[in-house]
Amino acid sequence: MITNKASDAGIFLWMVYQTMQKMDLDAANIFASVHLPDQPPDKSVRRDNSTQRRFWDAAEKISADSDIGLHVGGNVPPFRGQVIEYLFLSSPTFGEGLKRTLRYQALLTNAMSFQLEVVDQNTVGLYGLEHPVRHYLECAIGILLNFFKYITNDAFIPFQVLLPYENAADQEEYEKVWNCNVLLGQRHGAILFESKILNYPSPAHEPELLKMHEHHAESQLDLLNKHQLIGEIEKILANGLLESGKFDQNVVAGASQQKHT
Repeated sequence: MITNKASDAGIFLWMVYQTMQKMDLDAANIFASVHLPDQPPDKSVRRDNSTQRRFWDAAEKISADSDIGLHVGGNVPPFRGQVIEYLFLSSPTFGEGLKRTLRYQALLTNAMSFQLEVVDQNTVGLYGLEHPVRHYLECAIGILLNFFKYITNDAFIPFQVLLPYENAADQEEYEKVWNCNVLLGQRHGAILFESKILNYPSPAHEPELLKMHEHHAESQLDLLNKHQLIGEIEKILANGLLESGKFDQNVVAGASQQKHT
């Protein structure tokens, strides 16, 4: 059966490169670990998520920083000029923008699957923050926190971050970067925050613009799914499954998935 290959929007690697440069890290050698030149990566090119372990292992070794993902993510500025930002800004509230954005999360990354869940009457959580590469996950959490603060004019304050592993930074280091308590060894990774922030109004709410941005997001998601389907078909052909009779079954399964996205 055809499955979507995990990948990330090119904007993130571009932001990581810029941030590493500003932090005076050896970005040239770090990016060389995944065969990329010492220059800002193309923002329009999606990146295979399978290279993240090699990339962050190199980043930790070259920087001599065992918490490199945490520190880079904490310094990455809010991503601007993306359809996700416009969905938030044109939605009536932060909560509406968040729920709407989750439908198009794959545009940012399909290496994780986020869900908004109610914890109690005063707390909600953005769950699904799990990834086998700790530095990648902590960088991603930092990017999310910085974006949420930006989009709410610093009104967003995380209550707690749950991490699905024990081997991590010191509690003091997390609190210094994320400004909140962290619980390690949790079953699921999540950002917990007060539910009242969901009602934070967007000063740029505009129904007609929202429709336009949603249509654009739908088009981008459809294009992404089609590109991934084509890539999987090419892989099937390269693996010689055409002659085995499995090709048609995989294509039908993949096409069926496209119809339901």
